[in-house]
Amino acid sequence: MKEHASVHWISLISLAIAAVSIGVPCHLAAADGTLTNSAPATVTTPAAAPAATVGAPAPALAFGVAEVVKMYQGGISKDVLVSYIENTVLPFHLNADGIIYLQHLGMPQEVTAALIRRDGELRFVTDIADYAAWTLQRFIRSTEFEWTAQCADDWRTAWPDFTRTRYHAKAAREDRSSCFLIFRRL
Repeated sequence: MKEHASVHWISLISLAIAAVSIGVPCHLAAADGTLTNSAPATVTTPAAAPAATVGAPAPALAFGVAEVVKMYQGGISKDVLVSYIENTVLPFHLNADGIIYLQHLGMPQEVTAALIRRDGELRFVTDIADYAAWTLQRFIRSTEFEWTAQCADDWRTAWPDFTRTRYHAKAAREDRSSCFLIFRRL
């Protein structure tokens, strides 16, 4: 029972960290809705981008990001790039290394922001059925996210780049199925 509780808390903390990192308003992240987002977050941008390291290899980029980089290097305007990002079905999956790389290339901040906004996903996995149901209920009611599942296999099967953890391995050993939920920011 003690191990079950620790898995629950670790999953809950992971969800909270993921929610905060993608900008879920506090009133959606709270279990009982008592928290409110009283002040808008402020983000400061650096005055000047650091110089790109000569000869530094580019980080692994998702195909969608590589396409945007190719168009940017081909001289396509910022407005066209943002329009492409908002209308393509390609995923971007930007991480910190990718964002820094785009900054070093001189990519306009509006384009990088569009990549981040367009691909805002929260990926959630648990082997606790009640926890999965609780999470699903709250996100389905949200007007800021949509559940991406099209069929049952979408929540029964891990996404392609899923990193297995010791908790996932333990659940599998104990014959507990995991639930894989993906929510996309609207």
